[in-house]
Amino acid sequence: MTDGQDADIGHGGGERPVRQDPLADLVGTPYQEGAGWYTDDGPADCWGLVRRAVRRLGYDDFPDYSAGIGRVVDWVDRGLSEHGADFEPVSEPRRGDLVVMRYGGQIWHVGIMLDRWRALHTSRRSGQAIISHLGRPAWRRLVRGYYRWRGLHMR
Repeated sequence: MTDGQDADIGHGGGERPVRQDPLADLVGTPYQEGAGWYTDDGPADCWGLVRRAVRRLGYDDFPDYSAGIGRVVDWVDRGLSEHGADFEPVSEPRRGDLVVMRYGGQIWHVGIMLDRWRALHTSRRSGQAIISHLGRPAWRRLVRGYYRWRGLHMR
């Protein structure tokens, strides 16, 4: 939220009105595998957190491919291969785009971009939702790609 677009979020000052970022309080959401896919509070896994964030951005019709799929990584892999028409790969991510990560060649994680470099996602290690700077080398090598839901920026 330092890319200029969101410079007023979360602090006061001057005569400009303060607007609250609808995603700000998602940081610290407790991590729980398989949780949060259809709720707006409580624990969430990475896909649950993404769905929650997209709803907070005002997009209730975000596609859901999770029915009958037990693990998020299966959804991400199947969703991108079978439903790729809903998502467009992008090289310059922006707020609301998905970031898909891989480990050992396998897709294993998804998050939502807050701006060009920062992603909101869950962390098993910390046990909660965090913000990570994906420009750092440790993260750059894990990113499979950035994807924009075609309905997100067409409104």
